[in-house]
Amino acid sequence: MFFSVSSFSFPKKLEVYFLAPPVVSQLEKSLKEFAQYPIVSSSVELAQKYDCTPMGDGCFHPQLGFIKEHADSLTKEEFEKKKTEKTLKQLKTINSMDVNMIDCKDGDYFDIFCGKAKKDLAPAGDMEVWIDTSSSMKRVDFNGDEDHCSRRSFAEKLIHSCPKAKLSISVFNTSKKMLGGHDTLCLNYGLNDEKRLMRWIENSRAKHLVVVTDVDELSPSLRTFLDNNGAIMHGGDYANFDGEKLIKASSELINSCKSL
Repeated sequence: MFFSVSSFSFPKKLEVYFLAPPVVSQLEKSLKEFAQYPIVSSSVELAQKYDCTPMGDGCFHPQLGFIKEHADSLTKEEFEKKKTEKTLKQLKTINSMDVNMIDCKDGDYFDIFCGKAKKDLAPAGDMEVWIDTSSSMKRVDFNGDEDHCSRRSFAEKLIHSCPKAKLSISVFNTSKKMLGGHDTLCLNYGLNDEKRLMRWIENSRAKHLVVVTDVDELSPSLRTFLDNNGAIMHGGDYANFDGEKLIKASSELINSCKSL
């Protein structure tokens, strides 16, 4: 008789949270700001000066992140210096091109990108939480502070309330590794690999697997895979599951974690 490996390794319960940007709350905020300053918008002025996208009371720059109103006082030389420093800081870790070239395969030695190499068929755990840190997450979970985001608040609630022996948290983009510092939860770099994500899910032996990613990742093939395996999906088609709802969802997951 022949048996497939997956028949022994799929999670008993699978939940996937598809985050979407808080469109309604941002719209309400913008309308209030427009009513208060109907003649001129400082965010538009910043956008013209620093070549960034208007957002709330500032603008978003792909390298510098969120630039607030007071940034308007920067000289052109100061802005270029800040931009260069930010770029060098990012290069000290890893850039998006490098991430896409890394493949953490079985038997690989320990390194700063893959963490401690593990076999695809990991030991059975109680609750595993995988949190997306790819570049597309910046659209759905970014508030101008690169050290704080909804994903971090969500994970820290779980860490503080779930028994340590029952909870395992990992971050992922094209590779997946165990969570190190909490500040890495708010990083946004690299791309996702849909086929690899499905393979990871198939090889997880967790009693309860939770995946947090963005709504743009819900492709037809991923949807079919999740539907066929009885996954519980939050967000998805309605694109109404934002960061605040994710944080609130931690309460139910904490109860699940304690009961495992």
